[in-house]
Amino acid sequence: MPALDGLRALAVLAVMAYHFQVSWARGGYFGVDAFFVLSGFLITSLLLDEHRATGRIDLRAFWARRARRLLPALALVLGVVALYAYRAATPVELHQLRRDGLSTIVYLANWNQIASHVSYFASFGPPSALKHTWSLAIEEQFYLVWPLVVVCIVGLAARRGRDGARLLAGVAGVFAAGSAVLMAVLYHPGHDPSRVYYGTDTRAQSLLAGAVLAVVLARGPALRTRTHRFALHAAAVVAACCLAWIWTFTRDTDGWQYRGGFACAAVLVAIVIASVTRPESSGPLGRVLSWAPLRGIGLISYGLYLWHYPVYVYVSPDRVGLDGGSLLALRTVATFAIAGVSYFLVERPVRRGVLRAPQLRFLVPAAAVALVSALVVSTAGALPVELRSISASSIAAPPAPPPPPSPTARPAGRGARATVRPMRVMLVGDSVAASLSPGLARATAARHELLWNVAVPGCGLATDVGETWVGSWLGVAPNCLPSWRSRWPAEIDLFRPDVVVVLVGTHETFDRRINGVVSTFDSSAGAALATSDLEQAVAILSRRGAHVVFLSTPYYVPGWPMQIDQPRSMFNPSWIDRYNAIERDVVARSGGRASLLDLNRLIDPEGSWTASVGAVQIRKADRMHLSDDGARFVADWLTPQLTRFGPRTVQPGAP
Repeated sequence: MPALDGLRALAVLAVMAYHFQVSWARGGYFGVDAFFVLSGFLITSLLLDEHRATGRIDLRAFWARRARRLLPALALVLGVVALYAYRAATPVELHQLRRDGLSTIVYLANWNQIASHVSYFASFGPPSALKHTWSLAIEEQFYLVWPLVVVCIVGLAARRGRDGARLLAGVAGVFAAGSAVLMAVLYHPGHDPSRVYYGTDTRAQSLLAGAVLAVVLARGPALRTRTHRFALHAAAVVAACCLAWIWTFTRDTDGWQYRGGFACAAVLVAIVIASVTRPESSGPLGRVLSWAPLRGIGLISYGLYLWHYPVYVYVSPDRVGLDGGSLLALRTVATFAIAGVSYFLVERPVRRGVLRAPQLRFLVPAAAVALVSALVVSTAGALPVELRSISASSIAAPPAPPPPPSPTARPAGRGARATVRPMRVMLVGDSVAASLSPGLARATAARHELLWNVAVPGCGLATDVGETWVGSWLGVAPNCLPSWRSRWPAEIDLFRPDVVVVLVGTHETFDRRINGVVSTFDSSAGAALATSDLEQAVAILSRRGAHVVFLSTPYYVPGWPMQIDQPRSMFNPSWIDRYNAIERDVVARSGGRASLLDLNRLIDPEGSWTASVGAVQIRKADRMHLSDDGARFVADWLTPQLTRFGPRTVQPGAP
């Protein structure tokens, strides 16, 4: 069935385009459902063919074939991810990689994502290289359970002299409908849809739709009349056009997909399969899908799916200095190259029997133990939840050890008994603040000052309570706990800063929901929430006498890292202006404990998002965080203004 390889190719290319953030593939994640339907169809067809030919189904042989097909490439990916964790991952990434890696080995990655509250569509923190393995888990769970169902139903029907295939189709159809209904019932608009998106029970509808198709095609007569063949092939062309529209224009916030949309997409894929697998003629669509280049991509589609997301994580704009089409091309070429090597050197030899059954019985548990050990050892630097959010994290550089040691105080002047203690600067905020850290560290070191960067990527003032609307309701991320309200006092007591530099706003300019009550950002309730958070921040950060220096929030460009409607997010410049005005009001009422420096005006002098100021490229390729040059530019502007808050002249013996 050569056309099925072409269908695999289009499905994996759609998923890759979605993850690589190609603008015309907003619904590319529906490619996963095409794989689900294909798997349900092929697995059920193989089981029925075996029963029809031999009168029995050898489950041990079936599972051995699945192991040969799936495990070698997955083991290779897990080994490489363990190496990445050991050599390149940050402490925040390590925690998630350990959970994802271990759950992937036992094919429970989808339920791990649900338990971890990791949204498929919205993530402010660093992405996990194994985030995509949730779909492999669902398929493997299907491979374990569905053959048992087939054996029971077909065997029971045979003993009673009934048609087992018909009963199997009925059971699969009922379960598929039940899965679609369950998805619709569990989906709640405005809430994060991860439970229904990742759930085996809610996603089984596509796999079972393929199973129903397998039974129908196995029992159905050949389409001998030209009219019947024309009708089926025409329906397939229409179905393919509908799928192209869904893969191109569907947005992850569209509620219709959870209320029958995934079921409709599964039916459309089933129609395409029914057309292109007809023995009489595969039709025009079948000829297109049988095109040799598409078939070649389809042959390595499993490897492409496995490798594309680790490549996406590692080949980042920060590491390679590219963006746009150049970055997309590099990621695509790297994915194809690695998947090709994996297919020809690992997957195909194993499938063709280079490893015999006795060897596999030994190697599979040995490999599992080795991978578990590698993942545990390589992620040994993972910080527990209570410590992860107070690590001194930086997007652009390794975290500095908190807190920095105090250098010896220097004399205040010739012959003077008093000494000058080096000024202590603490940097708080989210990943945008963290991207300022490298430049600020250089500038403060040159002035013999101390900097402690405790900015936490993904965590602002509004991320520790309730939910935030980012196209769906996003709850509190584990790395944002404990709350800054309890974390900052301990850090202030430990470091005793003279100045605290605060850069927030990335996570504050969204609608919020607390205890079921929604406060839109552009309402008085939203302003009251923002004001309360900022006032508490001033009170906590100045508790030991430190002066709090807020940096006004710069503008952001639509499209990073999530496609969120601009009017209701931080991508709306008027919302940034509103938040900066709230900051100014809080500073004005702070009683001299806080100041506001206009970072917004510095790097966006034209009143809109700016990529560069003069010859300085301010932003990184992601268009949000400060580049190294941008961080130096901002630090050179900022550090001289901090000197009026220190250093302090102290008497001998004073702390």
